[in-house]
Amino acid sequence: MDKRFRDIAVLVFVFIGFQFTSFSQDFISWSSPQLVHKIDKEFSVFLKPIVRHNLSQSRYLNWSPDYAISITADKNWSMTLLGRTWIIPNGPNRQFIFMDIKHKFSRAKFGIANILRVHHAFDIERVDADFLRWQPTIKYNLSSKFKPLIGAHVFYELNGIREINRVRYNAGFTFDFSKHLGLGFQYWREVFYNRGAGNLNNILVTNLAYKI
Repeated sequence: MDKRFRDIAVLVFVFIGFQFTSFSQDFISWSSPQLVHKIDKEFSVFLKPIVRHNLSQSRYLNWSPDYAISITADKNWSMTLLGRTWIIPNGPNRQFIFMDIKHKFSRAKFGIANILRVHHAFDIERVDADFLRWQPTIKYNLSSKFKPLIGAHVFYELNGIREINRVRYNAGFTFDFSKHLGLGFQYWREVFYNRGAGNLNNILVTNLAYKI
């Protein structure tokens, strides 16, 4: 194993282990397989069902299918239109649509990406907030297959509130098994501000993507 790969992997697992032992809050998992199909050089579609569990209580929470179409303008710019149907046992379901504008570029071994997301909730069975979201991410190309990353995800609440609702601080990695199959893993430390100040979520996100 490449020494740099080993060192980064050890740091990631030590960091996650520290989170488990340091916080009294529950840990939530978001687990998903993802099927991606590239229609042509500009258009692609994907389907990603996400299943959520409370790991601390060994309890299933809910699931939501994501379904999206992406348009690539050039090597730096793209846009995604994504729908999410949140299916909650014994509770009102939720429906969202997200529009993402994405920009990425590289400097040496670093990949820098920014996503601006317009987050709209359909108030069908319950009332949900709308957000303007910004997600900057930095990846380090440790090898052609393994890329550790850090980033943040800022939620700016609309609907007349006009303030930062929460920020997800994240760390993790992506690993490509082949040109068709890749694994992504992240830890999200989700901190709430202003009206929800003091709330904290610990979320472990695993995604296994297959390109058809």
